[in-house]
Amino acid sequence: MYMKIAIDARLYGPVGTGIGRYLQNLLRELAEIDKETDYVILLRKSNFHLFNPSSENFKKVVIDTPWYSVREQISVPAFLYKEKPDLVHFPHINVPLVWPGKYIVTVHDLTVGKFGGRKASTRSLPLFLVKNLGFKIVLNQALRRAQKILVPSKYVGGEVEKNYRLPKSKVEVIYESVEPSFADLGKGKIAEGRLKMILSKYGIKTPYLIYVGSFYPHKNLEILLESLNKINQPLRLVLVGKRDKFVLRLAQKVRDLSLETRVVFTGFVPDDELALLLRLAKAFVYPSASEGFGLPGLEAMSLGCPVIAAKATALPEIYAGAALYFDPSSAKDLATKITTLLDDQNLQADLKKRGLEQIKKYSWRELALKTLAIYREVLATK
Repeated sequence: MYMKIAIDARLYGPVGTGIGRYLQNLLRELAEIDKETDYVILLRKSNFHLFNPSSENFKKVVIDTPWYSVREQISVPAFLYKEKPDLVHFPHINVPLVWPGKYIVTVHDLTVGKFGGRKASTRSLPLFLVKNLGFKIVLNQALRRAQKILVPSKYVGGEVEKNYRLPKSKVEVIYESVEPSFADLGKGKIAEGRLKMILSKYGIKTPYLIYVGSFYPHKNLEILLESLNKINQPLRLVLVGKRDKFVLRLAQKVRDLSLETRVVFTGFVPDDELALLLRLAKAFVYPSASEGFGLPGLEAMSLGCPVIAAKATALPEIYAGAALYFDPSSAKDLATKITTLLDDQNLQADLKKRGLEQIKKYSWRELALKTLAIYREVLATK
């Protein structure tokens, strides 16, 4: 069966954070397993050069329209009308309201709907209210009109079905995975000179805990800071993520708790250096109150870094018995779990072993095969 499929990959690459990695791996695997379907890949000028498929059945086009904008509601469907794909895959919920063709949408989580209040925005109140209303309209329509909704966990699937009263048959759980090249960075010895250089570059002193991700309020990082303040050990905290206005809010919390000498904000860290920081950390701590999958924790596991995670949303489903869990509302409980891990070398070794086994359950190739099967199923249905 001939198929022409368009994939909105404007969030492709590092700029799209988790969604960007999802697109990188999905497209790489599709290019390897599917030589028959014609794919049209929508990119922006900034990431057009990052995607270079080896297969001739992939065509790149530039649609240089910002995400979550009014303009994308016009320019994206205008292009699709001309291209006439049989199916469109939107990897995020910003689906054009006026696109009447068949499409599937990937919903990575419903965090914005649950935690997207005033504190989660840097916009003025009037602009926040307008954008928030627009988001709710777009999300509601995107889910109701989609032929299929792909989700990365049973937890997100249940949330989608419950909150939007959608039939279970419309939602497909397809687990994501760890970047293969990222896991490979955990192999081999670390040269002492390089180790000292990287630690010096970011002003990091050992021993330390590490967190990787954004600094939005739902990431629950204030609890992590409060727990650090309850630990009477020479332990530091390394926070890896893009510097933004939410970092400024968190930095004030650091000052309020007098933790300036114990907390390091690194800003963006490239993967090769991040892998080294994860390998050297005592633990990766993920206090997030809302996650649809929790990829950073799996990446830490792939590098042999023990994981301490919030017992919330999708994290227990994805990490299973490979993480040490705590109550995300209790800084005291988190401090206790951190201290327990630091004092127990057998527990550290056990979590490392369990983590390396846990990541074997997830595969980008399997994700691509299941996604391709969904494409074919949707197009076979009139």
